[in-house]
Amino acid sequence: MNDMEETENGTTVAATEGTFKVIARRWWIATFRVLDRVTDIVEADWAIIKREGDLFGGAFILLIGALNVQSGKYCDGNTADYLSCTRPTTYYYYNGLEIALIIIGVFLILLWFQKRRS
Repeated sequence: MNDMEETENGTTVAATEGTFKVIARRWWIATFRVLDRVTDIVEADWAIIKREGDLFGGAFILLIGALNVQSGKYCDGNTADYLSCTRPTTYYYYNGLEIALIIIGVFLILLWFQKRRS
């Protein structure tokens, strides 16, 4: 009946290659659709950020000012005691990643409010 080669587990080589190609094709189509959707969302969000650039720029400057860009040079190095600093700063207690997450979080909240309004 079949002139195809059988493998050790009893399946044919052509059937195995066909299944792989079908799975690969479906995976590629699904990946492409997800990336297309993500690109559409980012494009819409970028349009809002561009339109409301003053709001986002002001929020960024305000957050940088509120988080106080100075280093913690007035502290004695004891991280457990808040009162050991004469001028405590945010950068003494939080690293750059945590501050970046705060700023990104505020941007996402502003973006959510702008989307909800329109």
